[in-house]
Amino acid sequence: MAGEKYLSSSMIREGIFVPFSNPQGMWLQISDGEQKHIYKLNDGVIMAMKSAYKKHTGKYLSDKRCLDEIEYLEFYAFEHRTPRNLEHRMAYSPQKKAYYYDLDALHGKAVKITAEGYKLIKTPSKMFLQNDTYKAQVKPKNAVSNELPDLLAPHFKLQSKEQLLLLAMYLVSAFMSPTIKCPLLIFVGDKGSSKSTIMRRIESIIDPKYTDLSGASNSNSDLQLQLHNNRFVSIDNISYLSQKTSDLLARAITGGSASKRKLYTDDQEVFLNLHCLIAINGIHLIAKSTDLLDRALVFRLKRISSTEIKKESELDKAFAKDLPSILGAIFDAVSKVMADKNPVKIQKKIRMADFFDTAIKVGRTFGLKDEEASQIIWQNHKEINEQSLQENLIAQCIRELMADSTEYTGSVTELLHDLTAIAEENYIRASFLPGQPNVLSRRLNEIKSNLEEEGIFYEIKNVGSFRQINIVRETKNDKK
Repeated sequence: MAGEKYLSSSMIREGIFVPFSNPQGMWLQISDGEQKHIYKLNDGVIMAMKSAYKKHTGKYLSDKRCLDEIEYLEFYAFEHRTPRNLEHRMAYSPQKKAYYYDLDALHGKAVKITAEGYKLIKTPSKMFLQNDTYKAQVKPKNAVSNELPDLLAPHFKLQSKEQLLLLAMYLVSAFMSPTIKCPLLIFVGDKGSSKSTIMRRIESIIDPKYTDLSGASNSNSDLQLQLHNNRFVSIDNISYLSQKTSDLLARAITGGSASKRKLYTDDQEVFLNLHCLIAINGIHLIAKSTDLLDRALVFRLKRISSTEIKKESELDKAFAKDLPSILGAIFDAVSKVMADKNPVKIQKKIRMADFFDTAIKVGRTFGLKDEEASQIIWQNHKEINEQSLQENLIAQCIRELMADSTEYTGSVTELLHDLTAIAEENYIRASFLPGQPNVLSRRLNEIKSNLEEEGIFYEIKNVGSFRQINIVRETKNDKK
């Protein structure tokens, strides 16, 4: 329209520009045929605007004119609010009861999954964010869910069939991660046990990127951005995990946020949503916090023998050939889980109960009975719990204390004395134990759930002027 003050007005009417705002901020979606890219207003959007203006109007915009246009777009976005957050790679619409997977942003392709099946569609408006590492996914090929374990088997050298089934259950659940929380994946093994290769394969399935695996970030601020800007984060070859980093990973797994001061301001905060899928690997089980391990699946890998080693190019070629079928089987499994209205009746669940129920239903699509799928999950959880107890000196001493007794009663001070004696008998320096009874009480709380899974229960209460602890060990007859 001639005489319009802002060129953006006509671009908005034509659907080339779609300014909007949501709880995450103000955004501009720029559509170019099939492509839809979303930019944060005032954040790297100027060159994209110049390119779009040049293509659709034949006019070049100066930086100053762009800033004027952005001011107008910000006002337009402010008046066109939406409650829906933008997502990386995967999204869910409760209104349409559908999952969406951003397949190929360059050509505007996505996958829509419902209880009736899945299909390729044009990328929905105002749904997905792409970052600089974003890579298009391959087109899925028709395959049925019960084929998934066999499709994965040649590319994931795990120790047992049960581990392979557990990984398959995780992968399907991961594509439903907008609505459920999925555990941290931990791969442990010696050098040459294909830890990094396995993580690359998983990343290629869930959230392919142009970049290779990254190591641990130098600071938690960098890690926060990584967890905020990706659907799947893989951290390669970790040798140490601080308590602060462990807490951050645990929060990102179950969903949370982090805040930082906004640049060039004294009192304004920027909030980063943290909810993504995470995988880490190392030679040892570097995750020590029970809070994080309760949210994890651990896969122990064996070193590949010299006779089994193949060229990386051969392995990549074979995986690329099967990837479309792997995706097709995963999408089919997600659809079947959505259609499955039969409740999971198994009462004993791991801490991440939503994942547990979903994984059981995924197991059904593989032909597993609920009890079989549950046993696979619980076996992994028990192995993690055993590792946690073995690496905790207090837990080891408590186990030895209760090895020949079913009950112990005394003050916390007396317990500390008895645990110190056990440590010295086993040639362990007593200085590794807490120095004060109140510290022992806090440390016991950190492993309480782990001890209970071992059948050891305790209660601390005030009795007169001291704190009394009562420890009970469950016997086989009690379990029956």
